[in-house]
Amino acid sequence: MLNLLVIGSSIETAEEIHTCFKLRWPDCWIQTTNETRTALSLLEQETPDLIILDNSIPENDGLLLAEQILQRSGAPLIILGDQSSATHVARALESGADDYIKKPFGHIELLARANAVLRRSRKATTQQGVRLVEGNLSMELGTWEILFHSKRIKLTPIEFSILYHLVKHSDTVVPRDELLKAAWGSTNPITPKHQHLRVHIQHLRQKLRDDPTNPRIIVTQWRTGYKYIAQLSDTKRRVKSRS
Repeated sequence: MLNLLVIGSSIETAEEIHTCFKLRWPDCWIQTTNETRTALSLLEQETPDLIILDNSIPENDGLLLAEQILQRSGAPLIILGDQSSATHVARALESGADDYIKKPFGHIELLARANAVLRRSRKATTQQGVRLVEGNLSMELGTWEILFHSKRIKLTPIEFSILYHLVKHSDTVVPRDELLKAAWGSTNPITPKHQHLRVHIQHLRQKLRDDPTNPRIIVTQWRTGYKYIAQLSDTKRRVKSRS
């Protein structure tokens, strides 16, 4: 049974989300709240399968709340918002959200994006214990954490998917459209734009301390895609299961 937590929505939006999800998952459990304190308290008690945050409250407060949510829960997060500017979407994604949907939204789009986020989350859970190692980078599937130069770094599911695909094809340019499909799913009818990918690449560079003015870890191939540069050229990539 799907467990959904909706935060900050108006009565009308909450009802629309409720109707939409009940049509797709009739037995899903949906909790709604407009109170930040109540939402954080609920997350201390249980872990929903998906969180939808309606960013109708002031932007800075909404993004701060998103960060607080992710500090307390490993559940995937979708942010709903009224703005569609690249800057606004970038800030929402950089807060750690898995996706951003502009209001008003269609039922098909909402369900498609929710399905894609849930699919990534469930796939990661089934892959726990499998590790990808490339030089000084170690990625453990299902945790969304990496070990880079002996430092543990937490990534969002989207960031992890992008980096994992780049590392699997290290020292090779991966086309942007291929990365979009790897991160958001090839069956997702609502494919994010290249600007969404660019935002996540920028965020990955920040976390890896890769100079954005002269990147040496994740390199941009102009108008083509991105390439992960192996940190130790004589180290072979290997995928192994934890013993």
